[in-house]
Amino acid sequence: MKGLRDGRFDEVLLVHNRFVSTLEQVPVVRKLLPPPVVANEDVNLWNLEFEPSRSKVSESLIRLNAEYILFRALLESMTAENAARLTAMENAAANCRNLIEHYKLIFNRSRQSDITTELLEIIAGTEAMKS
Repeated sequence: MKGLRDGRFDEVLLVHNRFVSTLEQVPVVRKLLPPPVVANEDVNLWNLEFEPSRSKVSESLIRLNAEYILFRALLESMTAENAARLTAMENAAANCRNLIEHYKLIFNRSRQSDITTELLEIIAGTEAMKS
């Protein structure tokens, strides 16, 4: 805010993740400062008296709004990160289950082949003894 007042910056942009759903997070660029000017013809603020002063009230409201926007952006970014981690862990667990099933099938086929080979050897041995 001081940089804006001093004229070093024209505006402050906030870049963060917006949480849409567990599977979707959208990157967002949002103008943080200066806040957009709201034109409201129903209320003429120039006729109102402010205590302590119009500039101090305005500055404190702008600061509170900026803090709120930053806090919300942090919460959404943390939520998006946790959702991405959750999705990654679910995918890893599913891949692990698939690998277990694949290797179990390979092992069972190999075991069945060994049993079949042993049975054929036993049958061939008994046939040889009969003749």
